[in-house]
Amino acid sequence: MEPASLAIPAAVNGMKVLISAYEGYEQTRVRRTDRAVREDVRRRIHQVHRQVERWMIRAFANSEHHEMHRIRYILHNLRSFAEDAQYAIAGESRPKHDGIRRMTRRIHKKLIEHDRETIAMLEHASQHLSVTMATYIETRNIDLDIIDGVLDKARRHFAERNRLLDDLRN
Repeated sequence: MEPASLAIPAAVNGMKVLISAYEGYEQTRVRRTDRAVREDVRRRIHQVHRQVERWMIRAFANSEHHEMHRIRYILHNLRSFAEDAQYAIAGESRPKHDGIRRMTRRIHKKLIEHDRETIAMLEHASQHLSVTMATYIETRNIDLDIIDGVLDKARRHFAERNRLLDDLRN
């Protein structure tokens, strides 16, 4: 086997470590892989959502109204992101991948790498949120713009994935 053909199975196996149902966009497995990625993204978003809700409770207990307003905005964005992940390209809970043409190795590898980056971004957002919350508890100083920016970047990155899949149908 040539090195390029070894890269895709290795990348798929790497993603299976993160998402057990990941099947790597093989011709007959596009729908299952898409659903597995979207469900994992939703699970991670809900994990971040729970962290932000705990922060909201703490801000409410301390009567920090400005922070509560900003946290509500972040929670709204997280709910929108979860809806983006729930509904596939066609805006339905079931993806329509019937018209997907055969993928080239380059596109196949790009999709797998894109999925890995999306999962890594959400993991980074969760870790950053934990660190920021710990700092907030100690100093009562908070920078919600950074958290909002990290989550917005992950959401835009996930939207690019939908565009990649949509381009395969055309």
